[in-house]
Amino acid sequence: MARRLAGLMADFPSVLWVGGLMHWERIVARLEAEDFEGPEVPVLRPSRFRRARLSPSALCRLTGQWPWLVARFARAPSRFDPVDAVRILLHQAVHTRLDRRALPPESRSAIDVARVGLYARNLAATAGLQELPTLAEVLLAAKAVIGIGTRSACICWPSRSTPPPRPGRSRR
Repeated sequence: MARRLAGLMADFPSVLWVGGLMHWERIVARLEAEDFEGPEVPVLRPSRFRRARLSPSALCRLTGQWPWLVARFARAPSRFDPVDAVRILLHQAVHTRLDRRALPPESRSAIDVARVGLYARNLAATAGLQELPTLAEVLLAAKAVIGIGTRSACICWPSRSTPPPRPGRSRR
């Protein structure tokens, strides 16, 4: 780190360094002494690699990733922006009627979609200064703003024909 910082300081008139205050004295000492040596660290390679495919519910529970966002990333990794993808998800959710019953649909107005996105972003920011809300935060925001039921959670699963399992029930 000190070597890279010294290179940046040589190339630019000013450099912003962000790091722990406890490290600063040691980095300054290394910069002044031009001591950029570090211990040799062996590179360990895993002895074997096993690929696994997770079901949508396991993906969400084990990794915290949303199946919809993972599928969106897989389509275009170089252009993927997770925050923008959440906005797109919210807009797509209002265009599809997930249940086929004759109940009146939840609100689909643009202002409600914007409010859900804003509320979800605020929840993410207060929970840990994050920009990307979790799936639970998006659903909580939608429930609070629009008053949706759990049936609308299906938008975040890869196939609308296979909704997520309900708690206490197993999929067959």
